[in-house]
Amino acid sequence: MKKIEITDMFGKYGAFQRVVFIFAVTISMFGAYHNLIITIVAPDVDHWCARTEGYENLTVEEWKETHLPKQTVDGVVTHSHCQYYTNDSLEATACSRWEYDTSFYRRTIVQEWDLVCADRWLVSLSQSVYMAGYMTSMIIFGQLSDR
Repeated sequence: MKKIEITDMFGKYGAFQRVVFIFAVTISMFGAYHNLIITIVAPDVDHWCARTEGYENLTVEEWKETHLPKQTVDGVVTHSHCQYYTNDSLEATACSRWEYDTSFYRRTIVQEWDLVCADRWLVSLSQSVYMAGYMTSMIIFGQLSDR
């Protein structure tokens, strides 16, 4: 019985296979970037309530110490990201504007559209809608490609 090698059927690895491989990897990279883009454009950015009128001259640290309530998250005491004290009182109010730490991320959709606090869920929703559309298209176009 004669032994048949797989390379006898399809040919040896040559220039054509190399080009096909490079093309397939390149196309796959674009798909991977597309699936992971939400981690790049909508990362968790440090934010706090924006300084209100009359307090613009305070530094960020002074503003945080004097006007942001403290809270304990996982055993660590931090300043609130979503509330501030109004008019030097101890009454906390929800923020309507935010300031962001731009030391690492200069501009993200989180900063552009204020997707923090009560609106943070919109980031997760956008990723879920994308993945649902991705799954639906795979089912539909998978069936169409088999015909």
